[in-house]
Amino acid sequence: MLTPLDIQKREFKKGISGYSTTEVEMFLLEVSKEMEKLMVENEAVKERLKQADEQLEQFQRIERTLKDALVVAQSTADEVVRTANDKSKNIIHQAEMKAEKILDNANNRIINARKEYEEAKKDAIVFKTRFRTLLNAQLQAINETLVDED
Repeated sequence: MLTPLDIQKREFKKGISGYSTTEVEMFLLEVSKEMEKLMVENEAVKERLKQADEQLEQFQRIERTLKDALVVAQSTADEVVRTANDKSKNIIHQAEMKAEKILDNANNRIINARKEYEEAKKDAIVFKTRFRTLLNAQLQAINETLVDED
């Protein structure tokens, strides 16, 4: 490959009228071919660079889209967790309220059952007392009737 230094150091034989026209024309042809080759390579490199830049831009857009999607996904996940926590707290609160009502009802039933038991017990005592009194009165009446007959 021809380098700029090759071009600078190139010496042409001098003829009567100066440099040899043939050598100069051959050298210029060689330089021209090299320059043409370099220009083609340069264009290919520019095209690859352009494609690489476009690809980089596309990857950057994809990256931004993915970042945005991750932010939205994280936000959605946070909202789902927050909603689930709220729902679970609500369910627990409702369950505690129901349990409290059930316990209150059970305690009230127990209290009522005890009251009924105590009332039944009192009624039984009153009944026994009255029955005993009645029996004693009847026994006394029978005894008085027997004593009057004797």
